[in-house]
Amino acid sequence: MAANAGKPGTSAGRLESRRPDGFRCRSFLMKEKHIRIRIEQCLILAKASNCPRRKFGALLLDPERNVTLMDGYNGGPRGGGELCGNDICLRDSEEIQSGTRMEIGCHHAEMNVVCNCAAAGVPTKGAWMLVTGEPCMLCAKLIHHAEMNVVCNCAAAGVPTKGAWMLVTGEPCMLCAKLIHHAGIAKVIVVGGGYAGKNGIGYLTDHGVSVETVEGPQDERLTAIT
Repeated sequence: MAANAGKPGTSAGRLESRRPDGFRCRSFLMKEKHIRIRIEQCLILAKASNCPRRKFGALLLDPERNVTLMDGYNGGPRGGGELCGNDICLRDSEEIQSGTRMEIGCHHAEMNVVCNCAAAGVPTKGAWMLVTGEPCMLCAKLIHHAEMNVVCNCAAAGVPTKGAWMLVTGEPCMLCAKLIHHAGIAKVIVVGGGYAGKNGIGYLTDHGVSVETVEGPQDERLTAIT
């Protein structure tokens, strides 16, 4: 009997992906031994994180060519200090429970991979992602905010974002601000009066992203709030 007999998703020592219609995609095959090697690499990569709570690594793989497209690990903002709060862990200092208030703390490994791909123009469409822990809900969805969709679309299509300008119809939230900065976007033009919550404008300016606010129509929800 073959060594992989009875193992779901394997054939002759290879891992297969399935399309939504249930058919196996034989053009997307990776040997199991190669997957295990990538896992070892991902675990080593996670050691680069300075996070005192938990260290994560993530690799983006091209399953056809069996190569690594991009990597990332959880950590503070690019160009910042050793930790998310420069020299302190903000989640520890504010006693934030794991899985809550994801706008505070490290950039997550999965998000860093997508941002790195977007900045460098490396296509993510059809790639596999290997992570050393379960993605949080925000990373799983990469949030359906307009700003994040722009970065994700660029990443999927291989359109470089480094040095680009972004025009948005409201102030980016803190999570979108982190994504914008890490994707290398140079300037954000904000049509004022859009986002009603605590925004990430200060985060952008603190990390070297130029922000320009222009007048625009007010969001009707703001009238209801005030």
